[in-house]
Amino acid sequence: MISPSYQLATAIKKGAIKMPPLKDRPIYFDKVLKIYDLVGDVSEILFDHWWQSTGQYLFFDSQNSELINITINLSREKKDMLDEIEKLIDNQKNKLETSIKIPFIKNKVRYKTLSSRVALVHDFATKRTLYPKFEYWRVAVFTSLKSKYVKGLKIDSKKTPGNIVAREKLTELVSKHLKDALYFSENAARGDFPSNAQIETGLDFDFRLIREIGHRQGTKEGRYWIALKEKGGQRLNDSQRSKFIKRTRKKLK
Repeated sequence: MISPSYQLATAIKKGAIKMPPLKDRPIYFDKVLKIYDLVGDVSEILFDHWWQSTGQYLFFDSQNSELINITINLSREKKDMLDEIEKLIDNQKNKLETSIKIPFIKNKVRYKTLSSRVALVHDFATKRTLYPKFEYWRVAVFTSLKSKYVKGLKIDSKKTPGNIVAREKLTELVSKHLKDALYFSENAARGDFPSNAQIETGLDFDFRLIREIGHRQGTKEGRYWIALKEKGGQRLNDSQRSKFIKRTRKKLK
């Protein structure tokens, strides 16, 4: 959960803070509250548990299928048969569309782009919270940012005439990617996913909170995995988690 608008909605819904006056609310905050009502508090629940209880029902309805079987009565008039088939197709498509509560926007955004931006935010939060003066270019090296300027640099590299340009370019790139991630997260909080369209909400990342939630989730994840192994259980895999990932990747192709 990295969206500052969604974090604000979570705090309000949990009663931690009061709803700010209308003039002080982020743009389209009513949409954020509606998305929260669908998605819930994702800061206190593991993905596996959230997916089983909530997530799988938000993006598609398992009772509806993208395939339909049609039985044709060849004794009927051809026009009547075609009219009936057309109605069946329209009805099924309507069911699919209405069952998708959070639709995917069809655009050129790729799964790797999204995952890399989110990873950057978490890595930045980790380093900047522990070391407030940790430079942007060092974060790029730490997170293995995909760039030709990372080559030859180490986190503890000293400033030299030979790496000044690389450091500057990586600083610009990290800054750009963080802004990109902010747009992705703020649009997603309003039900527009995936979209990095510019949106100015007056809010910025709360890196301390992001690190705190990430650390808490990581601890829970570890304990959950150990408990499952001891019980001979199994986490979400091919049956559920990969379904979500595959579906997401397919939508983002």
